Amino acid sequence: GVDISDFEYNFPKNYELLRIVSVFSWELPVVGVYGGKNEWNYYFGNYNSSKNFAIYRNHSDWYSSTNPCDFVMGKEIFSKKPYVPTEIVLGRDGRFSVFVYGEEGFVLSCENSEELTDPVKIDIGYAGKKNYDSSVHKFFFDCPVNL
Repeated sequence: GVDISDFEYNFPKNYELLRIVSVFSWELPVVGVYGGKNEWNYYFGNYNSSKNFAIYRNHSDWYSSTNPCDFVMGKEIFSKKPYVPTEIVLGRDGRFSVFVYGEEGFVLSCENSEELTDPVKIDIGYAGKKNYDSSVHKFFFDCPVNL
């Protein structure tokens, strides 16, 4: 994971721990976030297809595409657009939200009962691409919020 204290453009509001913009250029983005304890609190990623996306409460649910907390079906935005801006927000109350911008954009949000505290770590990448070609499958994080 990456420690967000190193981010230049992390502009959370006073009731948030994290608010950043990432830009993805491949169809299967993955974002894992944790805060408060040493396990992943949330994962955002695909849900049984490159056209379905969900937020999961832990890594094993994301890995097996089971028990999504919130999901959307039939969205091809990541496979159709070369660069997709995505805003990632983690509230101190445990709410995790993902805003995907564009004509086919969507919002997912999931609430957890755990109050979260600093430090927050984030893991960003692409599903199924441990050794992906970084010149083809780029992603950008810590982007200016007004992108």
